[in-house]
Amino acid sequence: MFSDLADGLTKVLSSEWFLELLAAVVAVIWALPRVSDWRERVRQGRLDSLMILAEQAVLETYHAYVEEIKRGREDGKLTLDEAHKARALAEAELLGLAADQFPNLAREYGTAGLEALIERAVGWLKREGVT
Repeated sequence: MFSDLADGLTKVLSSEWFLELLAAVVAVIWALPRVSDWRERVRQGRLDSLMILAEQAVLETYHAYVEEIKRGREDGKLTLDEAHKARALAEAELLGLAADQFPNLAREYGTAGLEALIERAVGWLKREGVT
């Protein structure tokens, strides 16, 4: 009984289909980290492109809406309502700029994600002294 089991196991382990299966499993194990790295590079490149568009949207909103208001104020600041409107305008501008490259942007990122992109762009541009 044990020898039959051993013979059967030996036949299975040395069969062509088992060796192909083993090679496929080893290939998948080898490829998984590389695929993850590749996906991360693609995701990061996509995020970088999106941030460039967000910065462009904020700059265009700044020049079209914010700049004149700030110049007309002694303290150079927007009211809370004006700031909300500026961010909404920048978000709409971002959606327009990204329509070709990121057609599902609003669905993928949602309102909170778009607001976060705009906030990040505003913060970076303020730190750089652009706005």
